[in-house]
Amino acid sequence: MPAKQDLYDPNFIVQAIAGGEAVYPKVEAGADFQDETLVISRQFQNDMLDFCDIDPALYGDEVDPGLLARRPISIIGSALFDHHPERGYVHTVQQVERILPIHVDTPVAMSGQFTQIEDHPRGWLMHARFEFRLENGDLALIVSPIALMAARSGTRQHRPRNLAHSPQQPSAWRIWRQKDGRTSNPKPARRRMWLDIAVPPVI
Repeated sequence: MPAKQDLYDPNFIVQAIAGGEAVYPKVEAGADFQDETLVISRQFQNDMLDFCDIDPALYGDEVDPGLLARRPISIIGSALFDHHPERGYVHTVQQVERILPIHVDTPVAMSGQFTQIEDHPRGWLMHARFEFRLENGDLALIVSPIALMAARSGTRQHRPRNLAHSPQQPSAWRIWRQKDGRTSNPKPARRRMWLDIAVPPVI
């Protein structure tokens, strides 16, 4: 059983990193993250869901996509702090598209890149896309986070390369979308994501 603090360590689910050591890309459009192999164990999922008062039986042998989606949030923040330590990191929107089931205790390959850096009144918005593939190479999950690189109040903006303006972003309520077009209840999904990602355990 993982220690209680491990439930909130996004590195705990990392089985392997290409190159053997994490190196975070510059915050610019087209910059690739290292490929990683992730595993969500049944015990880890049961403990996380239990902490959120969610019955693990609802998922059966399938991984809760929200648990895998925590990893992109962690590494885009690491990229920001590595290259722009003077800025703050605010996770804003997370779109999750489930295409195929991912089973517990099964390795899944994650790849990702920054897709756009957008201007914002409070700094810049980082857009990224992460794909999760099964052992046979089939695409099972897409996670598309958007995070704010907040500038200090009163400081001058030094923009990264490939800064672009984009059309209006989707509502923050659009957290869960399945390939067949069905949409689950957004409020519980959003609440679960916040519990999984942002609330530290009481030890």
